[in-house]
Parts: sequence; C-alpha cells; structure tokens
Amino acid sequence: MTRKEISFNGLYADHDFITMKAATGVKTMATASGKAAVEGLAVTVEGNQTAGFGSIGNPLLGIIHKYEDDGFVTIQKGGIAEIATVSSTPAAGDSLVVNGAGLVSGGVGRGIVLSADSTNKKVYAIIG
Repeated sequence: MTRKEISFNGLYADHDFITMKAATGVKTMATASGKAAVEGLAVTVEGNQTAGFGSIGNPLLGIIHKYEDDGFVTIQKGGIAEIATVSSTPAAGDSLVVNGAGLVSGGVGRGIVLSADSTNKKVYAIIG
C-alpha cells in the first residue's frame, strides 16, 4: 500500500484546553454575529486571564473552541488544529502569530505548521 498524503482533518490528538475571559473584541463579534462566528478563530493573551484577537504579530495562544454565554472562552492551546490564515498562507515549518482579527500568519510565534493549504487559506498546525 502506498500513501499519497497524510490527512490532519479532524485530528486533535493530545489537545489541551484552558478557559479564560473573552476580550472585548471577541465579545463584540459573538454578540453581533453569534457564538459560532468566533469559534475556531485565533487568539492571544490580551490581559490578565483574558484572551482576544490581539494585534498583528502577537504570539498565538490557541483557537477558540467554545464561546460561553457568560463571556468566557474555552481555548484549544495544544494539539493539532485547523486554523484560518491571512491571504499569504504560512508554509510548512513556520511558526504562527495572530493578525488581530482571528486569523494567523507566519512569524516568530508559537506552534508549527504541519501542512498549508493556500487555496482554502488554512493550515494544520501543532499548537503549543
């Protein structure tokens, strides 16, 4: 049997979660567009026990797994995740930073890109 590709789709092995307060930008988007609109977006640490979209170049903390009604977010901060990227998709082997709007780009940050999909603007990366 010959393998052509390895698929990371749906693989969240050894993932790690943390619950933090949602920053104002995350709360605003969740209120305006619904909780599902923020789930899966990239976040960084914005303040004491607070996760948000941050500014361009801030280190990636993880992705929002769940937005709660009380203004808290559960963040996947470890394991493998599919993450949406900016228009210039990072390459395999790159580290990741946030762009301030819930997406990631390559930079001196956290995690490592395992696979990049420039057509669909996403990466599969190990967070952590």
